[in-house]
Amino acid sequence: MNKLIKAAAKAAVIAAAGTLILAAVPAYAKAEAASLNAVNNNGTVTIEQREGMSENLIVTCFDKDGILTYASAVSAESGQYTFSVQGTYSSVKAFDINKEVYNISITETTEITASPDPAEQTPNPTAAVSETAVPSATRKPINPSYQEEIDQATAPGLIKKVEYSSLESGEPIYKLTVLIQGVEAEVAVETDRVIEKAPAVYSDLMGEDASVLRRGDVVYFRTDISGRYVRGLELIYRPSDILQGSANYSEFFTGGSIAHKAEFGSRISSERTYALGIITDKNNGILTLYSGDGIADKAMEIEYTKDTVTYICELSSREEPYIASSSEISKSSIPKRSYDDDDNITYSDDDEYRIALVRLIDRTAVDIVVYE
Repeated sequence: MNKLIKAAAKAAVIAAAGTLILAAVPAYAKAEAASLNAVNNNGTVTIEQREGMSENLIVTCFDKDGILTYASAVSAESGQYTFSVQGTYSSVKAFDINKEVYNISITETTEITASPDPAEQTPNPTAAVSETAVPSATRKPINPSYQEEIDQATAPGLIKKVEYSSLESGEPIYKLTVLIQGVEAEVAVETDRVIEKAPAVYSDLMGEDASVLRRGDVVYFRTDISGRYVRGLELIYRPSDILQGSANYSEFFTGGSIAHKAEFGSRISSERTYALGIITDKNNGILTLYSGDGIADKAMEIEYTKDTVTYICELSSREEPYIASSSEISKSSIPKRSYDDDDNITYSDDDEYRIALVRLIDRTAVDIVVYE
């Protein structure tokens, strides 16, 4: 635990525009919280996984005034969720990916206190690029696309640039310029933070540090201590020639630890979900995505709004990805001759396709990345 605390004290998230909420308190008003028992052993808290519980939880801790002081995604291993905390906490809640809410009862104490080894404590350093903002504990989303703070906290980041930099102490870091939560930001990631999850075709990137990331990658930042420090990275999608893969494109993207994956031909889940497909139509707030086999009956119709966070990445040019609006999304250039009488599509190398990676919550798009 001391190693994690020491590491967390070094790598700050730097917001270049606006205040990011990389980890934040969920809104719990929608469900009556159940109770779970947990054991605190010197700052390491263990929760037993009950039958029917998701493999992933968002754990949040609050001080005596009800202010969020900790939030992090945790995954079950061998029937247990385990996470390390620092500081003093008066209450703990867990938010299930399936939208269940739990009050956590800590054995032998009403507060969780984990004091790091003073010898291993490091003052918060300043990166070679000066810090401009630190995410604050807040219950109000900053972007209207997100209805709950947890939706914003788990938003994906689109990589614009990865640079090797250093702290004032001389310790190396990677400075990531990303589009996230509808703003551009700089995120400092320590060199020992690694990719923990990746799509099947890029599984070899798991265990690698942030230096392997590149323009157009979509990443989820797993953070700690109110979103101020990056503990791990999850590669959600890397731009690929998806038409060379399976019809569902399932090997090209992942929901990571915080979302499901939509399947063509199936009803989209009401939970947090990622979808990937070719944009064949856009009309009256509906985006139509086709699968790799071009079958119309399998197409997804995805609702979006004027507030949906939208990014465009032009792969055919050297231009950097940019923040757009949903009104700027264009459908693929597919000639009529490519459609049959049932609107099935026969793809051709001569046609121009636009690909969309979409994050949905309650079947509505909250984040869209368009690749042109």
